[in-house]
Amino acid sequence: MESSAILFALVAVISLFIGLWLGSRQGRAGERNLAEAREAPLREQCEAAKAEIAALKPKAEELTRVTEQLRNEEAKYAQMKADLDTASREPPPTLCAPTHSHSWNSQSSNSADKPARPN
Repeated sequence: MESSAILFALVAVISLFIGLWLGSRQGRAGERNLAEAREAPLREQCEAAKAEIAALKPKAEELTRVTEQLRNEEAKYAQMKADLDTASREPPPTLCAPTHSHSWNSQSSNSADKPARPN
């Protein structure tokens, strides 16, 4: 009788360990499924972000190029403005003294003191 009680206890302990082992496997599988279910939306967001980055990369390169063009144009404008300011402050160069020896025909009868311009 003692051997049957020992055998029964041994079978019960082995059954307990088999049950614990099967439960842990199912628990890990369930955890894995839960983890995959949580990761799926994150993967979708990651893929959407990658697609958006791929779409925006050419636009960013174009923006960089256009910004550089704008800087170049602003530098040209600043130089032209500086040249114009310098030129407007200096008196214009004269090649020779103007002579007003020619006479203008007066076409207007009421403006005797100023000459009329020819057509």
